[in-house]
Amino acid sequence: MARTLVALGMAFLLVGCGFRPAGTLALDRLANTQVEDLTGRSEVAFELAQQLDLEARGRREDAPALRLRILEERYDERPLTITSGARVGEFELIATLRFDLLGEDGAVLLAPQTLTTDALYLRDQGQLLGSREEARTLKSEMRARLARRVLQAAMIKAAP
Repeated sequence: MARTLVALGMAFLLVGCGFRPAGTLALDRLANTQVEDLTGRSEVAFELAQQLDLEARGRREDAPALRLRILEERYDERPLTITSGARVGEFELIATLRFDLLGEDGAVLLAPQTLTTDALYLRDQGQLLGSREEARTLKSEMRARLARRVLQAAMIKAAP
């Protein structure tokens, strides 16, 4: 019983001093941020809007009304290795995203930035459907990674 109380007391102490586990973002300053997709087809913009809705939890009066604009989103695929049968065995997926951040008055808070992430996958000619599903899963993970990096950059600039 005493150990439980001590652990609970330590947890409250850590939370009270502002401790956050690694990899988490406090998106309070981005609560009033509007995500604009200038490409008209950005999947990362949708991911960003979802993360802001889930984690920022509504409007805050003290948070600035920012505009996070997705300027370009591109996915490329290139072969890395060729098998002995002259077929591509391994591919690299590359996702590139350009974005900027504007303040309430339209001033540029963060000049256009380019983020890139990549992933490798094997293409098995015997299981073509599995390879396509693996590529789809990797693209989804890459979108989430890019969205997280955009939010981290925006949080730095939105800090008071």
